[in-house]
Amino acid sequence: MKIFYLGVCFAILGAAIVKANLTEELEKHAEVCTEQSKATAEELEKYFENGMKEEDATGPVKCHIKCMMEQNHFFNDGSFVAEEMLKYLEAKDSMKDHLDEVASVISACNNEKVEHDCEGAYMLMKCFGNTEVGQMAFAA
Repeated sequence: MKIFYLGVCFAILGAAIVKANLTEELEKHAEVCTEQSKATAEELEKYFENGMKEEDATGPVKCHIKCMMEQNHFFNDGSFVAEEMLKYLEAKDSMKDHLDEVASVISACNNEKVEHDCEGAYMLMKCFGNTEVGQMAFAA
């Protein structure tokens, strides 16, 4: 019984460490992308806290989104990188049962050919975010 208990404790600890590492990694990416995109804290805060409205998506905000997508290997050559997005979302408990839906939405969004630039990354993110499963992924 002690071995089982220790196994459960290590599993919980391992999950917490993975989650902490993901958060730490995202914070590092955000710092790099804020510097590269020249987006101000006010611009980013306004965009994300106001529900990601198009009128709040300034050029630097769009470039921040592109950078974050590239840092996480989600955007390459004007398309979502489905495998990387699915791998990332697979680690989110709330998304595990929705990966087929996510893959379908990614495929549909990738049919909208965009340039590999800030505007293109923003358009793909917007396509994904305008779906129910996309909203779930953003909240995960």
